[in-house]
Amino acid sequence: MSAALLSSEFEENGVSALADSAYTLTATVAPADADNKLVTYSVAWKNASSAWATGKNISDYLTIAQSTDGSTTAVLTCKQPFAEQAIVTVTSRAVSTVKATATVDYRKKLLGVTGGLFDGNTSAIK
Repeated sequence: MSAALLSSEFEENGVSALADSAYTLTATVAPADADNKLVTYSVAWKNASSAWATGKNISDYLTIAQSTDGSTTAVLTCKQPFAEQAIVTVTSRAVSTVKATATVDYRKKLLGVTGGLFDGNTSAIK
């Protein structure tokens, strides 16, 4: 499960005001009465040897921080645009082969818009 953080929520979640965006991620461990619900989050390039990702450290683009050690909740922070998919992995500490993944993409960011109003006469902008 994930939810976008508003920029007004960055500080209270330990996210830099300079971050591009941030999301709260929550892993659900089943069964509900499991003795050990501790997990570890990580993030890595999907294809670290791609032309774009080669030589780039993912932590310059994306970071993930758990609210407490082993917590099922973490904050994924996007620091700047990137052009290679990333994979967030959540791994059970009880059974290391039990994992869940999510793919992260960066969509283009709208930086500005220009336009005009027309009254049917396309030769003049009003």
